[in-house]
Amino acid sequence: MDLGLSGARIVVTGGSRGIGRATVELLVAEGARVATCARGRESLDDLAAAVDVGDRLRTDQVDVTADGAVEEWISDVADAWGGIDGFVSNVSARVYRTDIGRWPETFDIDLYQHVRAIDAVVPHLRESNGSLVVISSIAAVLSELPDLDRAYGPMKAALTQYASQLAQLEGRNGVRVNVVSPGPIHVDDGFWGQVRDGMPEVYDGVAARSVFGRLGRPEEVAAGVVFLLAPVNAYTTAANLHIDGGLVRAARY
Repeated sequence: MDLGLSGARIVVTGGSRGIGRATVELLVAEGARVATCARGRESLDDLAAAVDVGDRLRTDQVDVTADGAVEEWISDVADAWGGIDGFVSNVSARVYRTDIGRWPETFDIDLYQHVRAIDAVVPHLRESNGSLVVISSIAAVLSELPDLDRAYGPMKAALTQYASQLAQLEGRNGVRVNVVSPGPIHVDDGFWGQVRDGMPEVYDGVAARSVFGRLGRPEEVAAGVVFLLAPVNAYTTAANLHIDGGLVRAARY
């Protein structure tokens, strides 16, 4: 199937590892021009070396939580490319603390930076009748979460609701907005890789909750992200695609 992404100008936040990197790689394989950012230069250089497509891939060192940083970056990409056709708001991180101070920190990382980035990119998407995909989490709908995720889950719920509002508001402007909510996804140097190495019994227990008896892979989420982002889905908006191996046991109306 031709997804219609050849030559499209796509921006992905947090694209140097995990789901973000898999999304960048798949977009490039579909012929898109991709700009991505991350806080660490080393991981971006590794991505650029692995995905050697010349000026079709742009990698920039940006801390999306810093005041004005993501807004300036998005503006610079739009100026350089003459516009933006698609945006994947992907950056996320768990705050490994259980004190009250984790709440504002989680708010900045898992909600506020998305809002700021989306506000900056939406005017460009209006001009191109573009598409926006927000990466949330099934933690948004789970009421039984480990202590480390008690701030993470509510922020993802707010992010999903915010994206749902945007879909209604921006549809009249020609912009599609969809959400992808992954379940536990294994990345060797990510959260679940650390759980596997440090608490294998917890890892195995979570894997067993999937109907497939395993955790997901980044490329499996990226496939859903790219499909929702693509012009072939011109009539799809306000969707929330769970990619969780059936872990959430509920009808998804």
